[in-house]
Amino acid sequence: KIFIGASSESIFIRNCKNCTFTIACKQLRTRDCENCTLYLHCKTEPIIETSSGMRFASFNGAYPGHHKAMIAANLKPRENNWH
Repeated sequence: KIFIGASSESIFIRNCKNCTFTIACKQLRTRDCENCTLYLHCKTEPIIETSSGMRFASFNGAYPGHHKAMIAANLKPRENNWH
C-alpha cells in the first residue's frame, strides 16, 4: 500500500502488480501495471497505458493538514477527475 497525500506534480506508476495506491496529484500515469487499486484525486484524467485489471475510486485518504496541503499543491478538493 502506498499513500501520496498531495503532489503538485505528475505521479508515474510502472510495472506494479496487485498494489493499492491512495494518491492526490496533478496528473497520474500508469504503464505495465496489473490488478492495482487506486483511490485517486487528480487534477486531470488519469493516463493508463498497457495496464490491465486496474480499479479506480475517489480518493479516500486524510491526515491532519490535508486540506491545506491540497490547496498548497494547487489541487481543488471539490474538483476530482479520478474517473
